[in-house]
Amino acid sequence: MLWENIFSHEFPEKVAESNVVCLLPVGAMEARGPHLSVGSDVLTVLARCEKAAEMEPCVVFPPLYFGEASGGDIAPGTICYSDELIFDVLEQSCYEAYRNGFTKIYLVSGTAENDQLLQNFCRMMLQKNLPFVILTAGGAVPGKNLGYI
Repeated sequence: MLWENIFSHEFPEKVAESNVVCLLPVGAMEARGPHLSVGSDVLTVLARCEKAAEMEPCVVFPPLYFGEASGGDIAPGTICYSDELIFDVLEQSCYEAYRNGFTKIYLVSGTAENDQLLQNFCRMMLQKNLPFVILTAGGAVPGKNLGYI
């Protein structure tokens, strides 16, 4: 179920139905060649999360459109933010998911370049005494991910 489709009064029920699991899709806005739009990574990871939510109860957080895109920042349409800003947005997003009742948060990578970024974020968050669990899932490179969706 998509977060944005839940009515406010339904949230406690949907959190319970999801077994407190929230998927947080992380894409990137970057050039992918002449055959794909710059938003392809976001659209793909969101579709994967929606499919996962059909198979297992969970809620899909609104996608983060900006992930790792370093090296692609010269291509038209690509948007690059600093890792610090991305980490801040990820951390705040996790805390917002927690504030709304979720204690199992899966960061789902929409591009292989995000895998290392998300793993580094999770390592950084290990230093904090979190009231929730963060895991990474997904990506496009077999053998380099902590999990798959």
